[in-house]
Amino acid sequence: MIQSIAHSELSHNGFYDDHLDLRQLLNVYHIIKRYEGNIDWAMVKRHFKDSGFEALVNVYFYALFKLLALDTPLTIKNEQENETKLAKYLSDKVHVI
Repeated sequence: MIQSIAHSELSHNGFYDDHLDLRQLLNVYHIIKRYEGNIDWAMVKRHFKDSGFEALVNVYFYALFKLLALDTPLTIKNEQENETKLAKYLSDKVHVI
Protein backbone atom coordinates (compact mmCIF):
# COMPACT_ATOMS: atom_id res chain seq x y z
CA MET A 1 0.00 0.00 0.00
CA ILE A 2 2.78 2.43 0.89
CA GLN A 3 4.53 1.64 -2.39
CA SER A 4 1.36 2.25 -4.43
CA ILE A 5 0.75 5.62 -2.79
CA ALA A 6 4.39 6.70 -3.06
CA HIS A 7 4.59 5.55 -6.67
CA SER A 8 1.56 7.47 -7.91
CA GLU A 9 1.95 10.55 -5.75
CA LEU A 10 5.74 10.96 -5.62
CA SER A 11 7.33 9.04 -8.51
CA HIS A 12 4.68 10.31 -10.92
CA ASN A 13 4.43 13.71 -9.19
CA GLY A 14 0.67 13.46 -8.57
CA PHE A 15 0.92 15.22 -5.23
CA TYR A 16 3.04 18.05 -6.62
CA ASP A 17 1.13 18.45 -9.90
CA ASP A 18 -2.32 18.20 -8.31
CA HIS A 19 -3.46 15.16 -10.23
CA LEU A 20 -4.89 11.96 -8.89
CA ASP A 21 -4.19 8.57 -10.44
CA LEU A 22 -7.59 6.92 -10.10
CA ARG A 23 -6.22 3.49 -11.00
CA GLN A 24 -3.71 3.64 -8.13
CA LEU A 25 -6.40 4.99 -5.80
CA LEU A 26 -8.57 2.01 -6.68
CA ASN A 27 -5.61 -0.36 -6.21
CA VAL A 28 -5.04 1.04 -2.72
CA TYR A 29 -8.76 0.71 -2.01
CA HIS A 30 -8.66 -3.01 -2.88
CA ILE A 31 -5.46 -3.58 -0.89
CA ILE A 32 -7.09 -2.01 2.16
CA LYS A 33 -10.34 -3.96 1.74
CA ARG A 34 -8.40 -7.23 1.42
CA TYR A 35 -5.85 -6.70 4.21
CA GLU A 36 -7.44 -4.07 6.49
CA GLY A 37 -7.28 -6.31 9.56
CA ASN A 38 -3.54 -6.76 9.08
CA ILE A 39 -2.51 -3.18 8.29
CA ASP A 40 -0.38 -1.40 10.86
CA TRP A 41 -1.94 2.02 10.44
CA ALA A 42 0.46 3.68 12.87
CA MET A 43 3.40 2.42 10.81
CA VAL A 44 1.84 3.70 7.56
CA LYS A 45 1.30 7.16 9.07
CA ARG A 46 4.78 7.17 10.65
CA HIS A 47 6.40 6.20 7.33
CA PHE A 48 4.94 9.20 5.52
CA LYS A 49 5.40 11.56 8.47
CA ASP A 50 9.07 10.60 8.91
CA SER A 51 9.58 11.11 5.18
CA GLY A 52 8.04 14.58 5.34
CA PHE A 53 4.86 13.61 3.49
CA GLU A 54 2.19 13.68 6.17
CA ALA A 55 0.08 16.08 4.07
CA LEU A 56 0.21 13.60 1.19
CA VAL A 57 -1.14 10.71 3.27
CA ASN A 58 -3.81 12.97 4.77
CA VAL A 59 -5.23 14.03 1.41
CA TYR A 60 -4.84 10.55 -0.11
CA PHE A 61 -6.92 8.91 2.60
CA TYR A 62 -9.39 11.79 2.41
CA ALA A 63 -9.76 11.06 -1.33
CA LEU A 64 -10.41 7.39 -0.55
CA PHE A 65 -13.13 8.49 1.85
CA LYS A 66 -14.78 11.09 -0.40
CA LEU A 67 -14.55 9.22 -3.70
CA LEU A 68 -14.83 5.57 -2.65
CA ALA A 69 -16.55 5.81 0.77
CA LEU A 70 -13.60 4.10 2.46
CA ASP A 71 -13.09 5.24 6.03
CA THR A 72 -9.78 4.23 7.64
CA PRO A 73 -7.97 5.10 10.86
CA LEU A 74 -5.96 7.61 8.79
CA THR A 75 -8.99 9.43 7.38
CA ILE A 76 -9.21 13.03 8.59
CA LYS A 77 -12.69 14.13 7.55
CA ASN A 78 -13.01 17.73 8.68
CA GLU A 79 -9.85 19.43 7.48
CA GLN A 80 -10.14 22.25 4.95
CA GLU A 81 -6.63 21.64 3.59
CA ASN A 82 -7.63 18.13 2.47
CA GLU A 83 -10.83 19.41 0.85
CA THR A 84 -8.92 22.15 -0.97
CA LYS A 85 -6.25 19.77 -2.27
CA LEU A 86 -8.85 17.22 -3.38
CA ALA A 87 -10.78 19.96 -5.20
CA LYS A 88 -7.56 20.84 -7.08
CA TYR A 89 -7.13 17.16 -7.95
CA LEU A 90 -10.63 17.01 -9.34
CA SER A 91 -10.91 20.39 -11.04
CA ASP A 92 -9.69 19.77 -14.57
CA LYS A 93 -6.70 17.60 -13.82
CA VAL A 94 -8.03 14.11 -13.13
CA HIS A 95 -5.80 11.76 -15.11
CA VAL A 96 -6.71 8.20 -15.99
CA ILE A 97 -3.71 6.23 -17.15
